[in-house]
Amino acid sequence: AQATTPRRPLLAEVDQLKNQSQQMNMVLGMTTQNLVALQAQNSVMQTQKMELESRLCALGEIICCMNSITNTVNPTAAMGATASSAYDVFGAGSAWSQPIDLYQCF
Repeated sequence: AQATTPRRPLLAEVDQLKNQSQQMNMVLGMTTQNLVALQAQNSVMQTQKMELESRLCALGEIICCMNSITNTVNPTAAMGATASSAYDVFGAGSAWSQPIDLYQCF
């Protein structure tokens, strides 16, 4: 009878450790799933960032081109007659008086 008494606390401790191990494995599995989901979202966002950077670059090139055409059409603006005329890219006197559909550029 005395030999079984020390085994009971050890068996109880083994059961407790098994339960803790199962809980940790479950938490680890959920954390791994969350990590995979976040990595997928990050990948999507990185791709969107690159697309937006590309569009921004293209828009900058369009504006630069429009400014150079405006300065060629209106030489007084190129010489800096007034700040407002130099940057009035869409003004009535501009060659670009029609709105530009930027979605056609992409």
